Amino acid sequence: LDNHLLLRTYLVGDRVTLADIAVGSALIALYEKVLEESLRSKYGNVTRWFTTLINQPQWSNVLGDVKLCEKEQVPAQPEKKQKQPKQKQKQSKKQQAQGSGSSEPPKKPVKKKNPLDLLPRSTMELDSVKRNFSNNPFPEALEVFYKDFDPEGYCLYTSDYNYNDENTIDFQTSNLVGGWIQRLESLRKYGFGCVNIWGAEDSKGPFKIRAAWVFRGPSPPEEFTGCPDSEYHTLARVDLNSEADKKRFEDLL
Repeated sequence: LDNHLLLRTYLVGDRVTLADIAVGSALIALYEKVLEESLRSKYGNVTRWFTTLINQPQWSNVLGDVKLCEKEQVPAQPEKKQKQPKQKQKQSKKQQAQGSGSSEPPKKPVKKKNPLDLLPRSTMELDSVKRNFSNNPFPEALEVFYKDFDPEGYCLYTSDYNYNDENTIDFQTSNLVGGWIQRLESLRKYGFGCVNIWGAEDSKGPFKIRAAWVFRGPSPPEEFTGCPDSEYHTLARVDLNSEADKKRFEDLL
């Protein structure tokens, strides 16, 4: 910068421009707090240019008077923490051990088991259900599912989004569902589901979000109900003895 200003009054052209204002403003703190006279003398061309700027009436009207640094400001050094002699450190540790009244190491907190892990073993395995629907044609997979289904260990539900009429943009509806599924990651071990978006693509909708669920246990688990998004969906228990419930479940699954 000093070399650039050797034969120039301003950075660009023959009058003050935005370039001078931008660079000059950036150097104010440097000239006020760091560049004392002995340092400024090393950059004579920059100092000449800078003092020309700060003496312009338009400059002082906005930023006020700029006082050049007389002595470089040095930041205060934090006080060093005095180290305790080793002997005293050992003694204080010994006193702490005596004060605790026990030399036993602290016990690790016991991790609580999920209530669903304490349920009686089921004849139906959730991973097998997932593989069944992934690897077989739907009618065949559905037949195997009903054959293996354990009503004592699992429950079936359908769900409807409460604000389907507001889903008028297809990709936003898809993002809404994607975020919900991501936040249901902890349900992976205790649930299986199929979430549908019903509606004509590239239309204004409304796009309806509906789903079918298989949950471990007698009711929807905390992993599902505890997800903030789930409160916007209304659940309905599926009664397999009801043809209407069964058909709706199968259509969504």
